[in-house]
Amino acid sequence: MVATLRKATFAPLVNQRFLIRPNEASAIPVILSSITTQQVNDQYESFTLNFDLIEDSAALPDDSYLMENEQLGQAVIFISPTHAGTPDPRKYYYEAVFNVYIGADGK
Repeated sequence: MVATLRKATFAPLVNQRFLIRPNEASAIPVILSSITTQQVNDQYESFTLNFDLIEDSAALPDDSYLMENEQLGQAVIFISPTHAGTPDPRKYYYEAVFNVYIGADGK
């Protein structure tokens, strides 16, 4: 498992496939479609990962899920389904919001 998840961890993984594992027997394939940044201050790195569904499936509830990626490996990430900004209210994507303390010197 990955110890510290930073924006730089995910930047090279945009447009790559991830698997969301709601349980041991199932996997939902998604694509990391984009990363947005909201810089709060120099001590925190704030960013959002946006995951698009590859196949139609029922929305998972807000929760922490094991996610897998060939390069990243495994990480438990809290995701939420949303359709904010989509023209079709039946379509949704998942987002994961991060606020990572990077220290007083910003590193």
